[in-house]
Amino acid sequence: MKRLCLLSFLLLSLICRGQTDSTQFQRNWNLPHSPLKATLSSALLPGLGQIYNHKYWKTPIALAGIGTCVYFIHTNTQTYRFWKNAFIAYNDNDPNTNPDGIAVGLNNSQLDYNRLLYKKYLDISYLSLIGVYALQILDAHVDAHLFNFDVSPKLSLRTTPLLYPKFAGLHLSIQF
Repeated sequence: MKRLCLLSFLLLSLICRGQTDSTQFQRNWNLPHSPLKATLSSALLPGLGQIYNHKYWKTPIALAGIGTCVYFIHTNTQTYRFWKNAFIAYNDNDPNTNPDGIAVGLNNSQLDYNRLLYKKYLDISYLSLIGVYALQILDAHVDAHLFNFDVSPKLSLRTTPLLYPKFAGLHLSIQF
């Protein structure tokens, strides 16, 4: 159910547009280096927006973040299911089913505490995945906006003190 909600939310966010003009959409899409293309490509496949922006070193970072979140979701799901099954086995009033593994000898409150703890960890893992996914999309979008930003060495800001007989201050000069 969570996966279906997450997938529908992501797909809905891709197709929903506010009150925009279609010509504005065409202008944004046809830019030489479009932030819209970077955002959509990063939303469709994590890391693709970074490749579009020619920041190839960011792609493994984005993929490692997504992969780490998926690993923790998998691990926490297995552990949560183990503690949930142990809790159910302890409370089903059937003498033939007993908790196994490290759950042997634990009482009801300890089993319930472990079950709730790993449920919390599982929720945090899902939220982390959403956060990392959103951050890599945001990174691709901002990087596309700054793609043509001039960072030449000719840009400088110099500060020099000014001393006049009745006035002291700071002089700022910007060179382009």
